[in-house]
Amino acid sequence: MTKIKVYVKPSCSSSRKAVQFFIDNNIEFTKVEINKEFPSFEDFKSMLKLTPVGVEDLIIRGKAKHFQLDGDMEHLTLNEVYNLLVETPKLLRTPLITEEKAVRVTSYLTKQRYVMKKLRIGYNEDQMGAFIPRNRKGRMYQDILQVV
Repeated sequence: MTKIKVYVKPSCSSSRKAVQFFIDNNIEFTKVEINKEFPSFEDFKSMLKLTPVGVEDLIIRGKAKHFQLDGDMEHLTLNEVYNLLVETPKLLRTPLITEEKAVRVTSYLTKQRYVMKKLRIGYNEDQMGAFIPRNRKGRMYQDILQVV
């Protein structure tokens, strides 16, 4: 089982394109307006683990300069960065698209939990295919071969 969340800003055209991609491809997802519901601290930490650089990947550079934070972010603790972003979500690049996969946890009770496996920052049409389920990709490939 997979869960996809798309964190958006209503005024962001890339966010609207990402949402439309999931609708057009009939992929189940949850749309979250980041200014109304910010990711939890645990989700934020999971996102950071999936970025090449860290917080800098999630922030709009021009906005950081506008808020006179450019260069000061590295001196903040993770909690301080998180609180700053909760207070000022317009600093974040959007859409933030996360994919969580179900993982079976075995202990004295076998249960299932979700672990964040993918993060896309921004909208790039060429990279969105990563969210199409494998079984559907196979069918799409077969359809292409039949046309050729």
